[in-house]
Amino acid sequence: MGRSLKIAAFMAVIFISVFMLSLSAPAFAEGLTVNFYLDREDPAPFASVEITDGSLTVPEAIPEREGYTFDGWSDGFARYYPSQTYTVSEGLNLYAVWKGEEVIYERKPLLNKAEKTALYASLGVLGVILLFCFYWFGIKENGVKDLGRAIKKLFTKKPEGGGDQNT
Repeated sequence: MGRSLKIAAFMAVIFISVFMLSLSAPAFAEGLTVNFYLDREDPAPFASVEITDGSLTVPEAIPEREGYTFDGWSDGFARYYPSQTYTVSEGLNLYAVWKGEEVIYERKPLLNKAEKTALYASLGVLGVILLFCFYWFGIKENGVKDLGRAIKKLFTKKPEGGGDQNT
């Protein structure tokens, strides 16, 4: 194959990879609800906010509780403070944090479902690109007819001075 055809094939792989990543990127869902509870046992929220653009502005209303001082809202992982704006990609239940009471942080998954999908798609695309590179530079350039020997040939050090060591 000519050099321009190799470049075109490589660019096609890059284009397809970027396209697949853009399809799997997490988008902000419309209609998310963030509920604010005064206590974990409360059946009804103190306040609720509908999210339409992925941006949450915490309401300025500060709840009161006798003998305690309000210290923001928590989802068990992060703190959210009144009048501050945060980026959210999923609905949340936030609970009041009161000074004087022990805050127990719950374990939260590192990635949500959309982020996992994007990660797996990215790893799949990376795998395809690596296989393409192994094939292209291992088999086509080195004249090897199967992928296993091509990979071995790529990582095997060639002896210096030609090939015949007995002269």
